[in-house]
Amino acid sequence: NNTAAATESVSAYMCKLVSQNLQDLSGDKRISPGDKLTVVIEVSRSQDCSAMDGTLFGNKELVSVDEEKGGVTRFLTLSQATLHLGDGRLQSRGMDSLSIPTEVLDKLQQGGGQAIHTFELKDLFKEDSSFAVQGFDGRFAGMVGTAKLLPGTPVEFQAELAPLASTR
Repeated sequence: NNTAAATESVSAYMCKLVSQNLQDLSGDKRISPGDKLTVVIEVSRSQDCSAMDGTLFGNKELVSVDEEKGGVTRFLTLSQATLHLGDGRLQSRGMDSLSIPTEVLDKLQQGGGQAIHTFELKDLFKEDSSFAVQGFDGRFAGMVGTAKLLPGTPVEFQAELAPLASTR
């Protein structure tokens, strides 16, 4: 009786930041825990980003100030994203961080929390991050696993998935 399930690897590269919105959900007119950054990113299955194969819709909720040093404030974030590819969707959740230089943070605070500063992809994903991932539909339906975001140019999303074990 062979019950070993086939695993599947998925890679996608974050190529172009299409839109971003930093929301002052805490209502304190500054960038602080409780606020949220929402992004839309075009993704490609090829590292050279020669063709766009899908879109990532994501957000980072600022949970706490992790550290302040060297002119940078590092926030711990609760992140979630839905990656839409032609053959299915993946949803990921986990903790990571967002580092904002003090000079930028000061500009954002002076602007009452409005996104005066435009983040670049490299600013959003400066550290390796790991996430839980679940297949939503299509080829990935019924699959679960882990994903990593690897900084670089372009940022790489790597997921390892396996079918969800039946509880019957």
